[in-house]
Amino acid sequence: MRTFIGDLVVLMLFAVVGLKSHQQAISLNGILTNAGPIIGVWLGLSLLTKIYQRASWQMLAIHWFAAVTCGVLLRFLIVGRPFSPVFWLITLGFTGVLLLLWRVIDHQLSRRSLQV
Repeated sequence: MRTFIGDLVVLMLFAVVGLKSHQQAISLNGILTNAGPIIGVWLGLSLLTKIYQRASWQMLAIHWFAAVTCGVLLRFLIVGRPFSPVFWLITLGFTGVLLLLWRVIDHQLSRRSLQV
């Protein structure tokens, strides 16, 4: 459950940082508009990939790439703007780095709890 919640926090953090960097107000609407489609696809895809039952770094990478790519495409359809490869690449990079960092921390926490 910790892994799941952490993943969602990372995806929401992407929206918060994006809003802040574009001098926009940080609001629930802003977070949902920017991260909602990605989170929605992440959750839907997790039902198919079973990412939280069959955890592996390879499966995480596939899941992340597919969910973020489809989520970004969905976001552009929702906001009615043309697709931006730059936004897509920034989203992939930012979420990828944060998810990797979070998952490494989560992995270390899990290992420590098993040792105690």
